[in-house]
Amino acid sequence: MILDEWKRLYSNTKMNFGEVAIKGFWDMYDRPRGVLTVVL
Repeated sequence: MILDEWKRLYSNTKMNFGEVAIKGFWDMYDRPRGVLTVVL
């Protein structure tokens, strides 16, 4: 995933955020090589 592409999508999404930006994230995420870290 190229993070800059997703950040652009995230920043420019005004409506239907869950449908556009979050779906876009999972579409771009490279599952075999990617690692997600959750910080609480």
